Amino acid sequence: MPWQPLPRIAFAVATYPFQTKVENELPLEIGDDLYIIEQTPDGEWLRGYLLAPPSLLAGLTSVKGQTLEARVFSGIFPRSCVEIREVLGDGDGDYIPAL
Repeated sequence: MPWQPLPRIAFAVATYPFQTKVENELPLEIGDDLYIIEQTPDGEWLRGYLLAPPSLLAGLTSVKGQTLEARVFSGIFPRSCVEIREVLGDGDGDYIPAL
């Protein structure tokens, strides 16, 4: 499947859950924050990064005073599961990817 880079990174929020079927897909839960970098020519699939807060388990097993880091996951997901909220970077801010 060919991919087209977006002119600017888009910030989106998952509005529907997505269960993966193959290895490179990114599972989504409602409310997940995503940064989108590429799309398929038809705009139906997106590629990006999911920013997940530190897990409770990491907090229980960390050293006292240690800063917990957010976890980052990458993969592909359907356009129908997300809502684009903002396009990041320089410019007029009016560009929304033709998805």
